Amino acid sequence: MGFFDKVKKFVGVTGVKLDYTWIEDPFPFGDPMIKATIRVKAESEVTIVGKTGTFYARREAREGGKEEIVLGRENTTVDNCASTRRNGERVKVFPDKIEAGGESSYGFFVKKMDLAKSLAKWGIRNPQMARDNGVRFYFKGEIDVKETGLLFDPSLEQEIIVK
Repeated sequence: MGFFDKVKKFVGVTGVKLDYTWIEDPFPFGDPMIKATIRVKAESEVTIVGKTGTFYARREAREGGKEEIVLGRENTTVDNCASTRRNGERVKVFPDKIEAGGESSYGFFVKKMDLAKSLAKWGIRNPQMARDNGVRFYFKGEIDVKETGLLFDPSLEQEIIVK
């Protein structure tokens, strides 16, 4: 391993790439749960220790800048993850080691959302009001990579159409 590779590894640059293999888009305004699946591709060996999915609304603020409202969030860690079957045996989803050049996929289920209630402070009661007022919706998936030391966990944001 060269000097720059050692520096990149030290500061948490792991060569992890993310893409959505599936995302619920368009999303129905009254649905209490949004779902997505993100694929993690690793250039070097990494250990995935958690994931966070966030669904939120964003608009231009009256005084400039942007305002956001988090509509729902799912945070899964080694301590609160489900189990899965790997190599014929039942194990916890996290930690999950991905070999160099390998990939793995993780599902997101952001639940217990009420968009109308969450957006009421902006005066938004339905998707048309959201569009008319410049409100846009986004899903962000973040993958917690042990080797990054909390510095540069990779994430991927996608705009979602809400109908």
